[in-house]
Amino acid sequence: MKQRIYTTRHYRLLDISLIILLMLANCINITAQEFHSQIEANHRVYIPQGKEPFPVIIAIPGCSGVSLNGPETDAGRPGDEGDRLFRRHYPRMAEKLQEAGFLVLLIDYLTAEGVLNTCGWEIHPKRVGEYIKEAISFVKTIPTSDTSRINVIGWSHGGAGVLAWLSNLEVEPIGVQSAVAVYPGCNASGPWDSTLPVLMILGEADDITPISVCNDLIQSLSKQTNVQVKSYLGARHGFDLTEGPTVLSVGNGLTVGRNPKAGNDAWKEILSFLNKN
Repeated sequence: MKQRIYTTRHYRLLDISLIILLMLANCINITAQEFHSQIEANHRVYIPQGKEPFPVIIAIPGCSGVSLNGPETDAGRPGDEGDRLFRRHYPRMAEKLQEAGFLVLLIDYLTAEGVLNTCGWEIHPKRVGEYIKEAISFVKTIPTSDTSRINVIGWSHGGAGVLAWLSNLEVEPIGVQSAVAVYPGCNASGPWDSTLPVLMILGEADDITPISVCNDLIQSLSKQTNVQVKSYLGARHGFDLTEGPTVLSVGNGLTVGRNPKAGNDAWKEILSFLNKN
C-alpha cells in the first residue's frame, strides 16, 4: 500500500512538473507571438528596385520614436524640436538604405509599447533587443528578403538595443551578417562573445551617450569579438541628422546637433561596412 501511495504521489509530482513546463512553454510562445503581432502592426518595409532577393536592414530608431507615415502623423512630445528632428530622421535613413539596394524593415517599437518617448528608459534596451530578435524572424517571412544577408542597425536608444541584443545572444543568429550601433547608449549592456562583425559610430562631443562609456565597454570585450569603431571629433549626439541646427539644447544641459561633415563620412563608413559584410 505504501508503495502504491508513493507511486501515485510520484506521478502527481510528474504531472505537476509537466503542467508547469507546458505553462512556461506557452508563456514563451505567447511572448514571441506578441512581439510578432506588435511588429506586424508597427513597421514599414522599404523595398528597393532591382533583382530580388535583397539584402536586409532591420532599422531600430532612437528614444524619440519614428514617424512611419510622414511628419503629419508625428506623435512625439508636443513642441519638442528634438523629437521632431529624430522622428523624421529615421525614415530618411531607411530611404537612403533603400536607394543603396537594401530591403529595410523599420520598427516602431515605441508605438508598439504605447509610449511617446523612451528617453527616460521607459522601454529598457534589453526589451528593444527582444524586438530585434523577433524582427529577425519576422523579416524572413518577407518574400523579397535575402534571409542569408540580414543586418541590424540602431541609432541612440535603438543602438543601445543592438548592444543589449548582442550581449544576450546565446548562439550566433542564423542569417545575420553584421550589426551597426550609431551613437548608442553603452551603459545598458555588458560585453558579448559573439564574433558577429559590429560597427560602432560615435561622437566625441556626445553628452547624451558619452564616448567614454562606450570605450570602457569596448575595452571589456574578449579578443574573439569583431568590433570596428569610428569616432568623430566635435560631433554631438545626432550628428548625422540631415536637418536642424548644429547645436540644440534638449534640456538638463544636454545637446544634439547636426554635423554635415561627420554625418556624411559616417554614412560612407556604414555603407562600406554593410557591403563588405
